[in-house]
Amino acid sequence: AGNHAQGLAYAAQAAGVPATIVMPTTTPLVKVNNTKDYGANVILHGEVFDEAAEKATQLAQEEGLTYVPPFNDLQVATGQGTIAYEIFQDLPDVDVILIPIGGGGLAAGVSTLAKLLNPNVTVIGVEPEGAASMKASLEAGHVVTLPTANTIADGVAVKTPGDLVFPYVQKNVDHIITIPDAELVEAFLDVMEKHKMVVENSGLLTVAALKHLDFQGKNVVSVLSGGNMDVITMASLVQHGLIIRGRIFTFSVLLPDRPGELMRVSALLAKHNGNIIKLEHNQFVNINRQNGVELKVTLEAFGQDHKQEILNGLRSEGYSVHEVKTADFYNCPPIKLPPPAGGMSLSGGRLSEKRQAPGPSRADSGAVGAAWSAPGVRSTQFQEAARRPLPPPHILCAAPRRRPSEGRPAPLDTTTPGKRGPSYD
Repeated sequence: AGNHAQGLAYAAQAAGVPATIVMPTTTPLVKVNNTKDYGANVILHGEVFDEAAEKATQLAQEEGLTYVPPFNDLQVATGQGTIAYEIFQDLPDVDVILIPIGGGGLAAGVSTLAKLLNPNVTVIGVEPEGAASMKASLEAGHVVTLPTANTIADGVAVKTPGDLVFPYVQKNVDHIITIPDAELVEAFLDVMEKHKMVVENSGLLTVAALKHLDFQGKNVVSVLSGGNMDVITMASLVQHGLIIRGRIFTFSVLLPDRPGELMRVSALLAKHNGNIIKLEHNQFVNINRQNGVELKVTLEAFGQDHKQEILNGLRSEGYSVHEVKTADFYNCPPIKLPPPAGGMSLSGGRLSEKRQAPGPSRADSGAVGAAWSAPGVRSTQFQEAARRPLPPPHILCAAPRRRPSEGRPAPLDTTTPGKRGPSYD
Protein backbone atom coordinates (compact mmCIF):
# COMPACT_ATOMS: atom_id res chain seq x y z
CA ALA A 1 0.00 0.00 0.00
CA GLY A 2 1.06 3.62 -0.26
CA ASN A 3 1.85 3.80 3.45
CA HIS A 4 4.08 0.73 3.40
CA ALA A 5 5.79 1.75 0.16
CA GLN A 6 6.65 5.22 1.42
CA GLY A 7 7.61 3.97 4.88
CA LEU A 8 9.98 1.39 3.46
CA ALA A 9 11.46 3.89 0.99
CA TYR A 10 12.00 6.41 3.77
CA ALA A 11 13.65 3.82 6.05
CA ALA A 12 15.92 2.60 3.25
CA GLN A 13 16.97 6.15 2.44
CA ALA A 14 17.71 6.88 6.11
CA ALA A 15 19.79 3.70 6.37
CA GLY A 16 21.60 4.38 3.10
CA VAL A 17 20.30 1.18 1.52
CA PRO A 18 19.01 1.05 -2.09
CA ALA A 19 15.35 -0.02 -2.21
CA THR A 20 13.01 -1.20 -4.92
CA ILE A 21 9.27 -1.06 -4.41
CA VAL A 22 6.96 -3.22 -6.51
CA MET A 23 3.49 -1.74 -6.99
CA PRO A 24 0.46 -2.83 -9.03
CA THR A 25 0.32 -0.94 -12.29
CA THR A 26 -2.85 1.04 -11.50
CA THR A 27 -1.34 2.52 -8.35
CA PRO A 28 -2.40 6.19 -8.05
CA LEU A 29 0.29 8.52 -9.34
CA VAL A 30 0.61 10.29 -6.00
CA LYS A 31 1.73 7.02 -4.35
CA VAL A 32 4.26 6.30 -7.06
CA ASN A 33 5.75 9.80 -7.07
CA ASN A 34 5.90 10.09 -3.28
CA THR A 35 7.73 6.76 -3.09
CA LYS A 36 10.19 7.83 -5.78
CA ASP A 37 10.80 11.09 -3.90
CA TYR A 38 12.31 9.02 -1.07
CA GLY A 39 14.86 7.62 -3.52
CA ALA A 40 13.28 4.22 -4.18
CA ASN A 41 13.23 2.50 -7.56
CA VAL A 42 9.57 1.74 -8.36
CA ILE A 43 8.53 -1.19 -10.53
CA LEU A 44 4.92 -1.36 -11.66
CA HIS A 45 3.74 -4.93 -12.17
CA GLY A 46 0.45 -6.80 -12.18
CA GLU A 47 -3.14 -5.70 -12.00
CA VAL A 48 -3.68 -6.31 -8.26
CA PHE A 49 -1.57 -6.47 -5.12
CA ASP A 50 -1.22 -10.26 -5.24
CA GLU A 51 0.53 -10.13 -8.63
CA ALA A 52 2.87 -7.39 -7.42
CA ALA A 53 3.68 -9.45 -4.33
CA GLU A 54 4.55 -12.45 -6.48
CA LYS A 55 6.91 -10.30 -8.55
CA ALA A 56 8.59 -8.88 -5.43
CA THR A 57 9.11 -12.37 -4.02
CA GLN A 58 10.63 -13.48 -7.32
CA LEU A 59 13.05 -10.53 -7.38
CA ALA A 60 14.09 -11.18 -3.79
CA GLN A 61 14.86 -14.84 -4.54
CA GLU A 62 16.72 -14.14 -7.78
CA GLU A 63 18.85 -11.31 -6.39
CA GLY A 64 19.27 -12.54 -2.81
CA LEU A 65 17.45 -9.52 -1.38
CA THR A 66 15.49 -8.98 1.80
CA TYR A 67 11.77 -9.03 1.11
CA VAL A 68 9.66 -6.79 3.36
CA PRO A 69 5.95 -7.68 2.98
CA PRO A 70 3.34 -5.00 3.65
CA PHE A 71 1.05 -7.04 5.92
CA ASN A 72 1.85 -10.75 6.11
CA ASP A 73 4.65 -10.31 8.61
CA LEU A 74 4.29 -10.40 12.40
CA GLN A 75 6.89 -7.70 12.99
CA VAL A 76 5.23 -5.37 10.47
CA ALA A 77 1.82 -6.10 12.01
CA THR A 78 3.20 -5.39 15.48
CA GLY A 79 4.43 -2.01 14.32
CA GLN A 80 1.05 -1.23 12.79
CA GLY A 81 -0.58 -2.31 16.03
CA THR A 82 0.95 0.61 17.93
CA ILE A 83 -2.02 2.59 16.60
CA ALA A 84 -4.05 0.86 19.34
CA TYR A 85 -1.64 2.20 21.96
CA GLU A 86 -2.14 5.73 20.65
CA ILE A 87 -5.92 5.27 20.71
CA PHE A 88 -5.90 4.22 24.35
CA GLN A 89 -3.59 7.11 25.23
CA ASP A 90 -6.05 9.63 23.77
CA LEU A 91 -9.28 7.79 24.69
CA PRO A 92 -8.76 5.28 27.54
CA ASP A 93 -12.48 4.45 27.71
CA VAL A 94 -12.85 3.58 24.03
CA ASP A 95 -15.65 1.06 23.42
CA VAL A 96 -15.40 0.29 19.69
CA ILE A 97 -12.53 0.43 17.19
CA LEU A 98 -13.19 0.25 13.44
CA ILE A 99 -10.29 -0.92 11.25
CA PRO A 100 -10.03 -1.14 7.43
CA ILE A 101 -8.89 -4.57 6.26
CA GLY A 102 -6.95 -5.51 3.15
CA GLY A 103 -4.40 -8.21 3.81
CA GLY A 104 -4.98 -8.15 7.57
CA GLY A 105 -1.72 -6.78 8.99
CA LEU A 106 -3.20 -3.57 10.41
CA ALA A 107 -6.26 -5.42 11.74
CA ALA A 108 -4.15 -8.14 13.35
CA GLY A 109 -1.81 -5.66 15.07
CA VAL A 110 -4.44 -3.20 16.28
CA SER A 111 -6.95 -5.83 17.44
CA THR A 112 -4.35 -7.90 19.30
CA LEU A 113 -2.92 -4.97 21.27
CA ALA A 114 -6.39 -3.51 21.87
CA LYS A 115 -7.60 -6.77 23.40
CA LEU A 116 -4.47 -6.92 25.61
CA LEU A 117 -5.12 -3.39 26.86
CA ASN A 118 -8.87 -3.95 27.32
CA PRO A 119 -10.42 -7.39 26.62
CA ASN A 120 -13.89 -5.79 26.57
CA VAL A 121 -13.21 -3.44 23.66
CA THR A 122 -15.07 -4.32 20.44
CA VAL A 123 -12.96 -4.45 17.27
CA ILE A 124 -14.75 -4.40 13.92
CA GLY A 125 -13.03 -4.87 10.57
CA VAL A 126 -14.35 -3.18 7.44
CA GLU A 127 -13.79 -4.41 3.87
CA PRO A 128 -15.06 -3.29 0.45
CA GLU A 129 -17.73 -5.55 -1.03
CA GLY A 130 -15.64 -6.12 -4.14
CA ALA A 131 -12.57 -7.35 -2.24
CA ALA A 132 -13.82 -8.96 0.99
CA SER A 133 -11.13 -11.64 1.14
CA MET A 134 -10.79 -11.63 4.94
CA LYS A 135 -14.54 -12.01 5.48
CA ALA A 136 -14.60 -14.94 3.06
CA SER A 137 -11.61 -16.50 4.83
CA LEU A 138 -13.16 -16.18 8.28
CA GLU A 139 -16.39 -17.74 7.05
CA ALA A 140 -14.42 -20.63 5.53
CA GLY A 141 -12.25 -21.03 8.62
CA HIS A 142 -9.04 -20.75 6.59
CA VAL A 143 -7.36 -18.39 4.15
CA VAL A 144 -9.10 -18.33 0.77
CA THR A 145 -8.32 -16.52 -2.48
CA LEU A 146 -10.93 -14.47 -4.26
CA PRO A 147 -11.14 -14.73 -8.07
CA THR A 148 -11.04 -10.92 -8.35
CA ALA A 149 -10.53 -7.82 -6.22
CA ASN A 150 -12.60 -5.02 -7.73
CA THR A 151 -12.96 -1.83 -5.69
CA ILE A 152 -12.08 1.86 -5.75
CA ALA A 153 -10.40 1.33 -2.37
CA ASP A 154 -7.10 0.37 -4.01
CA GLY A 155 -5.17 0.18 -0.74
CA VAL A 156 -7.21 -2.83 0.43
CA ALA A 157 -7.82 -4.56 -2.91
CA VAL A 158 -6.26 -7.88 -1.89
CA LYS A 159 -7.40 -11.27 -3.20
CA THR A 160 -5.59 -13.35 -0.57
CA PRO A 161 -5.17 -12.21 3.07
CA GLY A 162 -1.99 -12.99 4.96
CA ASP A 163 -1.78 -16.52 6.37
CA LEU A 164 0.58 -15.45 9.20
CA VAL A 165 -1.71 -12.70 10.49
CA PHE A 166 -4.97 -14.57 9.84
CA PRO A 167 -5.03 -16.42 13.22
CA TYR A 168 -4.74 -13.08 15.07
CA VAL A 169 -7.61 -11.57 13.09
CA GLN A 170 -9.62 -14.73 13.66
CA LYS A 171 -9.07 -14.48 17.42
CA ASN A 172 -9.30 -10.74 18.09
CA VAL A 173 -11.56 -9.14 15.47
CA ASP A 174 -15.17 -9.44 16.66
CA HIS A 175 -17.02 -8.72 13.41
CA ILE A 176 -16.38 -7.84 9.77
CA ILE A 177 -18.77 -5.76 7.67
CA THR A 178 -18.53 -4.91 3.98
CA ILE A 179 -19.19 -1.57 2.28
CA PRO A 180 -20.18 -0.90 -1.36
CA ASP A 181 -18.03 1.53 -3.31
CA ALA A 182 -20.90 4.00 -3.74
CA GLU A 183 -20.92 4.63 0.02
CA LEU A 184 -17.22 5.48 -0.05
CA VAL A 185 -18.04 8.31 -2.46
CA GLU A 186 -20.50 9.81 0.02
CA ALA A 187 -18.08 9.28 2.90
CA PHE A 188 -15.39 11.19 1.00
CA LEU A 189 -17.72 14.16 0.59
CA ASP A 190 -18.72 14.02 4.27
CA VAL A 191 -15.14 14.00 5.54
CA MET A 192 -13.99 16.70 3.14
CA GLU A 193 -16.91 19.08 3.74
CA LYS A 194 -17.38 18.59 7.48
CA HIS A 195 -13.87 17.84 8.69
CA LYS A 196 -11.73 19.41 5.94
CA MET A 197 -9.63 16.26 5.56
CA VAL A 198 -8.53 14.30 2.51
CA VAL A 199 -8.80 10.57 3.24
CA GLU A 200 -8.21 7.88 0.64
CA ASN A 201 -10.94 5.36 -0.13
CA SER A 202 -9.36 2.60 1.97
CA GLY A 203 -9.42 4.81 5.05
CA LEU A 204 -13.00 5.89 4.34
CA LEU A 205 -14.27 2.34 4.88
CA THR A 206 -14.49 2.93 8.62
CA VAL A 207 -16.36 6.21 8.13
CA ALA A 208 -18.90 4.63 5.77
CA ALA A 209 -19.36 1.79 8.26
CA LEU A 210 -20.70 4.17 10.91
CA LYS A 211 -24.06 4.39 9.11
CA HIS A 212 -24.47 0.62 9.43
CA LEU A 213 -23.79 0.44 13.17
CA ASP A 214 -25.83 1.46 16.21
CA PHE A 215 -23.47 2.47 18.99
CA GLN A 216 -25.44 5.32 20.54
CA GLY A 217 -23.70 6.53 23.69
CA LYS A 218 -20.52 4.55 22.93
CA ASN A 219 -17.01 5.87 22.34
CA VAL A 220 -16.21 4.82 18.76
CA VAL A 221 -12.90 5.28 16.95
CA SER A 222 -12.61 5.04 13.15
CA VAL A 223 -9.04 4.44 11.99
CA LEU A 224 -8.37 6.56 8.88
CA SER A 225 -5.51 4.64 7.35
CA GLY A 226 -4.20 6.98 4.68
CA GLY A 227 -4.51 10.05 2.49
CA ASN A 228 -2.75 8.87 -0.67
CA MET A 229 -5.15 10.34 -3.21
CA ASP A 230 -4.34 12.20 -6.41
CA VAL A 231 -6.22 15.28 -7.57
CA ILE A 232 -7.96 13.53 -10.48
CA THR A 233 -9.41 10.90 -8.15
CA MET A 234 -10.54 13.61 -5.73
CA ALA A 235 -12.27 15.52 -8.51
CA SER A 236 -14.06 12.36 -9.66
CA LEU A 237 -15.23 11.52 -6.14
CA VAL A 238 -16.51 15.05 -5.55
CA GLN A 239 -18.42 15.00 -8.85
CA HIS A 240 -20.01 11.62 -8.19
CA GLY A 241 -20.76 12.55 -4.58
CA LEU A 242 -22.63 15.67 -5.67
CA ILE A 243 -24.63 13.61 -8.19
CA ILE A 244 -25.54 11.01 -5.57
CA ARG A 245 -26.78 13.74 -3.23
CA GLY A 246 -28.81 15.48 -5.91
CA ARG A 247 -26.70 18.61 -5.80
CA ILE A 248 -25.83 18.20 -9.48
CA PHE A 249 -28.19 16.55 -11.95
CA THR A 250 -29.04 16.55 -15.65
CA PHE A 251 -32.45 16.44 -17.28
CA SER A 252 -33.66 16.42 -20.88
CA VAL A 253 -36.93 17.74 -22.29
CA LEU A 254 -38.44 18.05 -25.77
CA LEU A 255 -39.44 21.60 -26.74
CA PRO A 256 -41.39 22.99 -29.69
CA ASP A 257 -38.97 24.49 -32.21
CA ARG A 258 -40.07 28.08 -31.93
CA PRO A 259 -38.51 31.27 -30.55
CA GLY A 260 -38.91 31.89 -26.82
CA GLU A 261 -39.17 28.27 -25.61
CA LEU A 262 -35.63 28.20 -24.26
CA MET A 263 -36.26 31.47 -22.41
CA ARG A 264 -39.45 30.03 -20.91
CA VAL A 265 -37.62 27.03 -19.50
CA SER A 266 -34.85 29.27 -18.15
CA ALA A 267 -37.46 31.43 -16.39
CA LEU A 268 -38.97 28.35 -14.74
CA LEU A 269 -35.54 27.17 -13.56
CA ALA A 270 -34.80 30.62 -12.15
CA LYS A 271 -38.17 30.63 -10.37
CA HIS A 272 -37.17 27.46 -8.51
CA ASN A 273 -33.58 28.67 -7.81
CA GLY A 274 -31.93 26.18 -10.13
CA ASN A 275 -28.41 27.18 -11.17
CA ILE A 276 -27.54 26.17 -14.75
CA ILE A 277 -24.07 24.64 -15.17
CA LYS A 278 -24.35 23.35 -18.74
CA LEU A 279 -26.95 23.58 -21.49
CA GLU A 280 -27.20 21.66 -24.78
CA HIS A 281 -29.85 22.51 -27.40
CA ASN A 282 -30.11 19.76 -30.04
CA GLN A 283 -32.27 20.50 -33.11
CA PHE A 284 -31.43 17.22 -34.82
CA VAL A 285 -32.97 14.75 -32.38
CA ASN A 286 -35.98 14.45 -34.73
CA ILE A 287 -36.05 14.38 -38.54
CA ASN A 288 -38.99 16.78 -38.39
CA ARG A 289 -37.86 19.61 -36.14
CA GLN A 290 -41.47 20.75 -35.74
CA ASN A 291 -42.05 17.62 -33.64
CA GLY A 292 -39.61 18.92 -31.05
CA VAL A 293 -35.99 19.71 -30.26
CA GLU A 294 -34.11 18.31 -27.28
CA LEU A 295 -32.90 20.53 -24.46
CA LYS A 296 -30.44 18.90 -22.07
CA VAL A 297 -29.59 20.90 -18.95
CA THR A 298 -27.15 20.24 -16.11
CA LEU A 299 -28.13 22.03 -12.91
CA GLU A 300 -26.84 22.71 -9.44
CA ALA A 301 -29.40 22.18 -6.67
CA PHE A 302 -29.45 22.11 -2.87
CA GLY A 303 -30.15 18.36 -2.64
CA GLN A 304 -32.66 15.66 -3.54
CA ASP A 305 -35.72 17.62 -2.30
CA HIS A 306 -34.76 20.71 -4.27
CA LYS A 307 -34.04 18.59 -7.36
CA GLN A 308 -37.52 17.06 -7.20
CA GLU A 309 -39.03 20.51 -6.72
CA ILE A 310 -37.40 21.71 -9.95
CA LEU A 311 -38.44 18.63 -11.95
CA ASN A 312 -42.01 18.75 -10.61
CA GLY A 313 -42.17 22.46 -11.40
CA LEU A 314 -41.32 21.76 -15.04
CA ARG A 315 -43.83 18.90 -15.22
CA SER A 316 -46.56 21.10 -13.75
CA GLU A 317 -46.07 23.45 -16.72
CA GLY A 318 -46.66 20.64 -19.18
CA TYR A 319 -43.07 19.62 -19.93
CA SER A 320 -42.21 15.92 -20.21
CA VAL A 321 -38.94 15.85 -18.26
CA HIS A 322 -36.53 12.92 -18.20
CA GLU A 323 -33.74 12.85 -15.64
CA VAL A 324 -30.52 11.68 -17.27
CA LYS A 325 -28.70 9.26 -14.99
CA THR A 326 -24.91 8.99 -15.06
CA ALA A 327 -25.08 5.40 -16.30
CA ASP A 328 -27.13 6.48 -19.33
CA PHE A 329 -24.00 7.88 -20.95
CA TYR A 330 -22.40 4.41 -20.94
CA ASN A 331 -25.33 2.45 -22.36
CA CYS A 332 -23.95 2.41 -25.88
CA PRO A 333 -22.96 -0.54 -28.10
CA PRO A 334 -19.31 -1.62 -28.01
CA ILE A 335 -16.97 -1.25 -30.93
CA LYS A 336 -14.60 -3.97 -32.04
CA LEU A 337 -11.50 -2.22 -33.27
CA PRO A 338 -9.13 -3.78 -35.82
CA PRO A 339 -5.60 -4.47 -34.57
CA PRO A 340 -3.43 -1.38 -35.06
CA ALA A 341 -0.09 -1.52 -36.79
CA GLY A 342 2.94 -2.65 -34.85
CA GLY A 343 1.80 -6.04 -33.58
CA MET A 344 -0.55 -4.66 -30.89
CA SER A 345 -4.15 -5.78 -30.35
CA LEU A 346 -7.04 -4.59 -28.19
CA SER A 347 -8.30 -7.42 -26.00
CA GLY A 348 -10.53 -7.00 -22.96
CA GLY A 349 -9.77 -3.30 -22.74
CA ARG A 350 -5.99 -3.82 -22.73
CA LEU A 351 -3.16 -3.47 -25.20
CA SER A 352 -1.18 -6.66 -25.65
CA GLU A 353 1.80 -7.45 -27.83
CA LYS A 354 1.30 -10.45 -30.09
CA ARG A 355 4.89 -11.55 -30.44
CA GLN A 356 6.09 -10.98 -26.92
CA ALA A 357 5.22 -12.44 -23.55
CA PRO A 358 2.97 -10.18 -21.47
CA GLY A 359 4.95 -7.63 -19.49
CA PRO A 360 4.07 -5.33 -16.61
CA SER A 361 0.55 -3.93 -16.79
CA ARG A 362 -1.00 -0.87 -15.20
CA ALA A 363 -3.09 -1.79 -12.13
CA ASP A 364 -3.27 -0.94 -8.44
CA SER A 365 -4.09 -2.03 -4.95
CA GLY A 366 -1.05 -1.65 -2.81
CA ALA A 367 2.69 -2.00 -2.85
CA VAL A 368 5.29 -4.58 -2.07
CA GLY A 369 8.82 -3.74 -1.03
CA ALA A 370 12.22 -5.37 -1.24
CA ALA A 371 15.31 -3.73 0.21
CA TRP A 372 18.13 -4.01 -2.29
CA SER A 373 21.79 -4.70 -1.70
CA ALA A 374 22.55 -4.23 -5.39
CA PRO A 375 21.41 -1.77 -8.07
CA GLY A 376 17.74 -2.22 -8.88
CA VAL A 377 16.25 -3.45 -12.11
CA ARG A 378 14.82 -0.68 -14.23
CA SER A 379 11.96 -0.83 -16.71
CA THR A 380 11.66 1.84 -19.36
CA GLN A 381 8.89 4.41 -19.27
CA PHE A 382 7.91 3.38 -22.79
CA GLN A 383 7.35 -0.23 -21.77
CA GLU A 384 5.26 0.83 -18.79
CA ALA A 385 3.18 3.26 -20.87
CA ALA A 386 2.60 0.76 -23.66
CA ARG A 387 1.12 -1.74 -21.25
CA ARG A 388 -1.28 0.54 -19.41
CA PRO A 389 -4.92 -0.52 -19.86
CA LEU A 390 -7.27 1.25 -22.19
CA PRO A 391 -10.78 2.15 -20.98
CA PRO A 392 -13.20 -0.80 -20.94
CA PRO A 393 -14.60 -1.48 -24.41
CA HIS A 394 -18.19 -0.77 -23.31
CA ILE A 395 -17.50 2.97 -23.02
CA LEU A 396 -16.34 3.22 -26.62
CA CYS A 397 -19.52 4.56 -28.24
CA ALA A 398 -20.26 4.15 -31.92
CA ALA A 399 -19.62 7.77 -32.85
CA PRO A 400 -17.59 8.36 -36.03
CA ARG A 401 -14.29 10.15 -35.59
CA ARG A 402 -12.58 12.13 -38.31
CA ARG A 403 -9.25 10.82 -39.50
CA PRO A 404 -6.32 12.84 -40.83
CA SER A 405 -6.34 12.98 -44.60
CA GLU A 406 -2.90 11.34 -44.70
CA GLY A 407 -4.24 8.20 -43.02
CA ARG A 408 -2.09 8.36 -39.88
CA PRO A 409 -1.99 11.18 -37.31
CA ALA A 410 0.72 13.70 -38.06
CA PRO A 411 2.75 15.19 -35.21
CA LEU A 412 1.75 18.62 -33.97
CA ASP A 413 3.63 21.44 -35.66
CA THR A 414 4.66 23.83 -32.90
CA THR A 415 7.16 25.80 -34.97
CA THR A 416 5.10 27.13 -37.90
CA PRO A 417 3.02 30.19 -36.86
CA GLY A 418 -0.71 29.61 -37.17
CA LYS A 419 -0.37 25.84 -37.70
CA ARG A 420 -1.62 23.66 -34.82
CA GLY A 421 -1.71 20.13 -36.18
CA PRO A 422 -2.74 17.81 -39.02
CA SER A 423 -5.48 18.69 -41.51
CA TYR A 424 -8.76 16.78 -41.26
CA ASP A 425 -11.25 15.72 -43.90
